Amino acid sequence: MNLRLGVALAAAWLAFSGCATSGDSERPAGAGVGTMTVRRSGDGSLFSAAARAWFCAADSVLSIAAVGTNWTAAIALRSPWPPADSQYAIGSNFGAGDSARLALRPLPGRDSVGFAFTGRSGRVRLRGGTPLSGQFAAVVRADKDSLRVEGRFDGITVDRNGCAAVLPVPTRPGS
Repeated sequence: MNLRLGVALAAAWLAFSGCATSGDSERPAGAGVGTMTVRRSGDGSLFSAAARAWFCAADSVLSIAAVGTNWTAAIALRSPWPPADSQYAIGSNFGAGDSARLALRPLPGRDSVGFAFTGRSGRVRLRGGTPLSGQFAAVVRADKDSLRVEGRFDGITVDRNGCAAVLPVPTRPGS
């Protein structure tokens, strides 16, 4: 596996986030499901949705993803196992230790095709222990648009089989 696995996993979550779901809840039942909330800095909530996380030991990548009704988000962290209290720098250099990538994507209507905002700078703060929790603040950019966002994730049990070829894809509520 190469150094881009975390980014690829985050992109996969974003690409498949338009898949159908059963039910209207933004927090489906199931082991390992927690929540992620993302908001524009100083402007209010973009979304709050069910979130899942998985770890790939082969690349030391911890990935967290959430799929809401109108937005999706994914974070990939270059992290040892078990994750400890630490901070990760969001940027384009994902190969370095303590590095992170962040992607957000609005979902227009029922179409799963859309642009993605990717993290240009910022920090992810991970709280060690289980279940997984933490917070983040970043500047994200898509084309000429940029946003300052902040958020948190809570109550997520990490699936340690994150290197599998096919991962369970969260589904978009109400599709």
